[in-house]
Amino acid sequence: MIQRKPVKALKYQFNKPRNSAEHVEALYEELAEGEEKTSSVSRKTLKGYVIEMVEHMRARTRGKRAKKAEEESEFWQALIVLGLALAVLFFLGIQDGSGWGWLDEKRFVFKVCGTLLGFVFVLVQIERMAFFKVLWKFGFTKFIVSVGATALLVFSTGKAAGVINGVFGIDATALPLSLTFMTGFIFFKYLSPVIALIGLLAVVHVISIVVWVKTILKGGYPTGPLASSTCFFLVSCVVMGFYWGWGGNRLSDERLPELAYKLAHVLDFNSKHTCANVPANDAVVFIGSSQNVVLTDPNRIQIESLQAFFEEDLYVPASFAREACALPQSPRRADASAGF
Repeated sequence: MIQRKPVKALKYQFNKPRNSAEHVEALYEELAEGEEKTSSVSRKTLKGYVIEMVEHMRARTRGKRAKKAEEESEFWQALIVLGLALAVLFFLGIQDGSGWGWLDEKRFVFKVCGTLLGFVFVLVQIERMAFFKVLWKFGFTKFIVSVGATALLVFSTGKAAGVINGVFGIDATALPLSLTFMTGFIFFKYLSPVIALIGLLAVVHVISIVVWVKTILKGGYPTGPLASSTCFFLVSCVVMGFYWGWGGNRLSDERLPELAYKLAHVLDFNSKHTCANVPANDAVVFIGSSQNVVLTDPNRIQIESLQAFFEEDLYVPASFAREACALPQSPRRADASAGF
């Protein structure tokens, strides 16, 4: 026969405390009493519930910490890969006369791609700064930024339309692709406040680096992300140099008409047409509501590469001819007309 351990009777198991002293005594009895695991009836005390809750809370806290550590690790891994990629691309982009024909042809593309990755690198680090993270939590901040970006986009579209109209003398909507890309270039041109902010934050990181070095020289133990501050400063210099150097020159107001002319020939003009009264080699774009009028340009524009598109100078004609497109007659109709 299996002998069961008698269950210890509790004073307040079936009796209700009547005063404060008995309430305290009942609570102590409940906490001090362990769970009767050997009894025929499993009875979990308040102490058991508290212990179980604490274990769940600790497990949840450990899970949150592990998830946060994993996300932080993934972020820094992605940032390191991004930094290495932009360093390699920019290094390849500044190699003059490497002896490899393919590399020399793609040098400008590497430089542009490296600079764009630099923009991403810098903006990602700015977004993670505590100051901007706190501000971005407020809806009013997002509203102001959205209004500012929309206003700049509308202004850039109007400016682009004005430049295209000044070059070709027609409504800019007749050249939709040129208008779209021209808007993007002008939008980029007027991002100087963002670049100025990047420069200001680069100065802050320089101060952090100086403090770090001075602490080392004094024999102390510096705190702060030295590697992150150094990378931010170096990449910021590349971004600002590209924006105010190359961008300030090639996207100046004097060069915008030339850029619009190149865009139109690359994206909207077409030398394959069926207008009988327009030379076959002339580039045309159809305009008007009925699309029966063409804007012609007899100049043959050959743009071989992205570098040539941005850096080679090109003469912009003072005016362009407009002609009604006369479709060629079919042979039967021509014979019938001759016989009549």
